[in-house]
Amino acid sequence: MKHPVRVLGVDDWAMRKGQKYGTILVDLEKQKPIDLLPDREADTLQKWLEQHSGVEIISRDRASAYSEGATKGAPDAIQVADRWHLLKNLTDALKRIMDKHNKASRLAAREIAIKRRKEQGLDPIIVKNGEDIGQVTPKKEVKKPPLKYELMFEQVKALQKQGFTRNAIAEQIGISRRTITRYYQYDSYPERAKREFPLSTVAPYGEYLRKRWNEKEFNSLQLWREIQEQGFTGSSNAVHRYLKKNFDKQTNSIIALDLKVYSARKISFLLSRGKDKLKEKEEEYLKYLFKHCPEAKQANQLALRYREIIVKKKAKLLSVWIEDAIESGKQILQGFAKNMLKDYDAIYNACSLKWSNGQVEGQVNRLKNIKRQMYGRASFELLKKKVLSDTS
Repeated sequence: MKHPVRVLGVDDWAMRKGQKYGTILVDLEKQKPIDLLPDREADTLQKWLEQHSGVEIISRDRASAYSEGATKGAPDAIQVADRWHLLKNLTDALKRIMDKHNKASRLAAREIAIKRRKEQGLDPIIVKNGEDIGQVTPKKEVKKPPLKYELMFEQVKALQKQGFTRNAIAEQIGISRRTITRYYQYDSYPERAKREFPLSTVAPYGEYLRKRWNEKEFNSLQLWREIQEQGFTGSSNAVHRYLKKNFDKQTNSIIALDLKVYSARKISFLLSRGKDKLKEKEEEYLKYLFKHCPEAKQANQLALRYREIIVKKKAKLLSVWIEDAIESGKQILQGFAKNMLKDYDAIYNACSLKWSNGQVEGQVNRLKNIKRQMYGRASFELLKKKVLSDTS
């Protein structure tokens, strides 16, 4: 490196995903990578900074190793937390909140489905096989054997209680530090969100099909031909499946509307978006969700304030927001806010300075492409030469 770096971007990249990671260093003013480090340890970054004086600003993600290494290696440098990671940390916290409110989410979907049926002039009670399918009813618990990841989670929590570090746990169990950090945030194993299936391609023609069904036209091929004339391009099998699922030949009426229950991950994104960024259906969903889950409404209000502070760089409002989150009485929001206090200066700088790690993320993607071209078989030194060769 011929010229000193004034503004440095720091982030990790995977040598072997989930097992081994390195660090990429980028000159943010020149928008060029200047070095690769063989790991993401605090000592390694510290030594590099001690050998390269002149760094005034360090933009980094919120990994504690980078914070420690930057503090020891360049104590006078201004540290800036990456804004993208700050927003991602928020949606992760919101997801953990909504993981506990699946029932409220389902009740919101049920009310919307009932409303739709009333608008279509149908019975407001959604009945299938003699049951109200929207009602949340207790099911007989069937004990399933624990999954591989549940066992891993239990191991991590046990070692955490014994005082083992993240690095020691990673070596012992063989999973990434990122996964371990995620497990630290939960008291019990987080269930994976159920996959959301797209609506049937026949759905836009549902009103017409209902009308024809009530006129006692039960032939799926005939109905398929009719909606083809209206622009439907799907198969006759799709129409047959739709009729079988949604209509009852015995009673000559619709059995049920689809209950579209949003996953906790989906809701976490909606809660962190402004009203002007929501679709009409999403806004309606949140309206009914807030009715059944006041905690979601409170989280939404705090999330929108937080996003505005980060995106519009209103650093002066940061300390007030942290106080409000701690006083909210909600454990997850309190933990999120208290964790911010540990890295307060870097987060404050992210809300007031223009520097961030967007450029570094771009260089990480470039590095990945080069690594793929080398089929992952080249040594670290050869990869480093290749990544830096076009930027010297």
